Amino acid sequence: MLAEIIGTERVSVHGNFFDDLGADSLLMAQFCARVRKRPDLPTVSMKDVYRHPTISGLATALGEPVAAPAELGTENVLAEILAEIVGVEHVSADSNFFDDLGADSLLMARFCARVRKRPDLPTVSIQDVYAHPTLRSLATTLTKPVEAPGDPGIEKALADVMAEIVGVEHVPADSNFFDDLGADSLLMARFCARVRKAAYQGGTRPWMLWENSTGDRDPLQATIAEMKASTGKTETITVPTPR
Repeated sequence: MLAEIIGTERVSVHGNFFDDLGADSLLMAQFCARVRKRPDLPTVSMKDVYRHPTISGLATALGEPVAAPAELGTENVLAEILAEIVGVEHVSADSNFFDDLGADSLLMARFCARVRKRPDLPTVSIQDVYAHPTLRSLATTLTKPVEAPGDPGIEKALADVMAEIVGVEHVPADSNFFDDLGADSLLMARFCARVRKAAYQGGTRPWMLWENSTGDRDPLQATIAEMKASTGKTETITVPTPR
């Protein structure tokens, strides 16, 4: 297939697409489009081509394990919703939302909103979309076992404060402060101030500071860190038990 695209009789499986075969981004885009038309082949994106610029490297990278049944169910439903959003009949599970499907942040925000209306699907945020920009990776992430929740009393107390700050009746625990709730830095500063007042009153439930595996501090934990800095406490900060 690649030999036909670049106009040669044979292509070495170890030849670099650009350095050895003289292909450019336009030719490789034609190659990706041709591969996508073959249902017996995995989808190839330009990102894959640049990351694995030889036939052997590309074939090895694309030979990933098949998704589990639960992931496939979620993946198929997400594909139907996304296809309707972007206006196509079919969306490949390995197509990049932005590079391959041409979606933008507005379309993907509509996708997230549509998914949230489906009680049979896990909630998807814009942050999830950017972190996992293909249906396969998104479905795999969303169907992973949920970690044990933290203290439900603390979670409810924070949710009550946040709901009052943003002017809604209820705030889902997994909603992104900015993408889902529409909060800005001013509203979040008010939220931090309100929570600090609760901390000053004392209580019985400890909050521990932690960071996620990427080293990026979770918004909630960043608030806790700020509380610690304000109160001078280095190990635990407590809040009143919610009624």
